[in-house]
Amino acid sequence: MSEELNLDGMSSSGSRREINRFKVTEGSHIFRILPPFGTNHNNVPSRQVQLHWGFKKKDGKTSPIPCSYPSEGFCPICEKVKEREAAAERAKSQGNVDEANEILKDSGEIKVRRSYLLNATNKAGEVGILELTKTSIDQLVDLFKQYQNKYGKNPVSLATGVWFVFNRSGKGFNTKYTVEFNKTILTLDDGDQVEKLDNSVLSPNIVENFDKLAYDIHKMYAPVASSDLRKILNGVPIDEVIVYQKKQQGAPVEVVAAAPAAPSTNAAVKAAPPKVTAPAAAPKAAAPKAAPAAPPPADDVDDIMSILDAE
Repeated sequence: MSEELNLDGMSSSGSRREINRFKVTEGSHIFRILPPFGTNHNNVPSRQVQLHWGFKKKDGKTSPIPCSYPSEGFCPICEKVKEREAAAERAKSQGNVDEANEILKDSGEIKVRRSYLLNATNKAGEVGILELTKTSIDQLVDLFKQYQNKYGKNPVSLATGVWFVFNRSGKGFNTKYTVEFNKTILTLDDGDQVEKLDNSVLSPNIVENFDKLAYDIHKMYAPVASSDLRKILNGVPIDEVIVYQKKQQGAPVEVVAAAPAAPSTNAAVKAAPPKVTAPAAAPKAAAPKAAPAAPPPADDVDDIMSILDAE
């Protein structure tokens, strides 16, 4: 089989633009997963990230921040969540159920969320980053296997890929995610109708300009030091700790750790969702720069099959 997809590893380029994000909201959504792309992708179409939400920038908008546990083995936000959960247990043991539930609600807002990022496209021909839960990624891997084993084709190839339906129903703890092949109805010569997998062709624009439209998901969400996360936990706005910068014209928007006297460039880009990458080389400037944040680990892509075996 040519271009065999690396399922064992599964867990913007070109011009500066806002990141187009796809999320599986309530209902059904049709997407096609695009081929692996970007830095050290190892033929893996997805990347796992661990993010904390619930913290705000100066404009009051929330923004995700990377957990420092994968890079440092410690995260002050995760420790705070553990403290709150322990407090909830104590309150519950004393019969204060409402208090326990309130504590758990607060801690749940900042608790780390493990998500999986993939380049994808919808039927409108838009390319974006699809964010999936572990439940969805597990089901998607199974469907990838089925497609490869039955048809001998790469399910994310620009030429031979297939479309999927991502469903979400319910709310809160009753939220349910399912993934299935998208199917179309084929009418035969004798008038009979049969279902077939939807492997309809991609937009010519995507095929011809994939390298310009896809996002380098392996450069997003560079590590943030635990000391900076502690400042954010203590109420300092995200963009006073993390500086939103523009690179040279034509490069994507990035987020890097802030220096104590960082230049004030937030206002120019904070309307765009941040694309987080490892710090770039410091541009020439009259004022000295503080050292950049620690570099990301050499390989932050989890072995999805090992995860499936372990959990």
